[in-house]
Amino acid sequence: MKTLNKNINLEELENLLEKNSRDITMPVTGVKSDFFLVPSIIQVLATLDRRNKFQYKINFATEEQYENHVFSELGFPLISYFWKQGIYNRDNENIKYDLREYTKKYYDELSTKYYASKGNSVTIASYDHFPKAKGLDKLFYDRNGELIQNHFLIANNCQIVFERVLRMNQNYLKVIAPLFDDLTTILWELFKNTHDHAKTDINGSPLVRNIRGIHCKFYRIKKSEIDSKHYLNKNLIKYLEDPIHIENGNFSSFLEISVFDAGPGFIQRNLNDKSEEISTEKQVDIIRRCLSKNQGSVKGAQGELKGFGLDYVLRCLGNKGYLRIRTEQICVTRNMIRNPYNTIDADKKIVLHDWQTNSTKKFSKHEKISGSLVSIIYPLKKS
Repeated sequence: MKTLNKNINLEELENLLEKNSRDITMPVTGVKSDFFLVPSIIQVLATLDRRNKFQYKINFATEEQYENHVFSELGFPLISYFWKQGIYNRDNENIKYDLREYTKKYYDELSTKYYASKGNSVTIASYDHFPKAKGLDKLFYDRNGELIQNHFLIANNCQIVFERVLRMNQNYLKVIAPLFDDLTTILWELFKNTHDHAKTDINGSPLVRNIRGIHCKFYRIKKSEIDSKHYLNKNLIKYLEDPIHIENGNFSSFLEISVFDAGPGFIQRNLNDKSEEISTEKQVDIIRRCLSKNQGSVKGAQGELKGFGLDYVLRCLGNKGYLRIRTEQICVTRNMIRNPYNTIDADKKIVLHDWQTNSTKKFSKHEKISGSLVSIIYPLKKS
């Protein structure tokens, strides 16, 4: 049995995949606040669940801890994902019905406000193995389980999410206001990709369990804290430390938007031969193709949001943001300060860096993971 440390980092999380862990116990109080960590945990546990007869446990000592855990960043999403299989305590007792009072309370809040977790983050997920009325989120889907296409409804819903994320830092609402249309389109475009491509396996058959969703979080970090985070990726640290972000000589503020799924992933759904084993370099070429211009859907009636493709995500990040993609056996990034957006038709020219080595030519081979996690960091600097 592996009990996750609340201070777990991304490297340690990847080790769980390498060890093929079959039994994970979550900390009651959740995990520390770090970029990409919450959606990465969801992606890793969904992968382990696909591989094995997996058992999901929570390290409860008393029943008084139930509500706080359900309302934590990872509580409700993972409990919902594993609900049919069972939720176990450290004594190996199935306690899912003991949790129902609190999961119902969370779900009721989620249905009316689109969020329920405490703190400066929002995690909203859809579960394709549940009936539409219960499984699909209310942020992107209507009551009939259809993807909302109306721009005004999506914009209104996303505004509620961003306001919630910034509720403890409301002075940043003025900073985000001019960015609102772009950030809304990024969020919708990335989630729409999961709707179009991640609801079933590569053959179009339903997945036994599947989760798709978004994670948004606000970070306000002291420069000295960035310097001390030696376990973070060096390329990410360079981005976070860039002087362009610094406010009042000491602080930097960022918004993370992550969209995750446990479907086939970018690589498998773009292969002609689904059984083909391909190099990491070819996998990265597929990501480049997905990011290139004219790869998105552009159909839609007047007054509806249209798919602009992932190229539009890069365009919105411009010369300020940071992009990270974890899928299949690769993890790539792009620091948009050092490599700003350009209108590029030839996908081979799109610059992507290896997460571990920062190389643009050779890419590390990671343990295979289910689905895709696309994360962006956008700076929120007060003028």
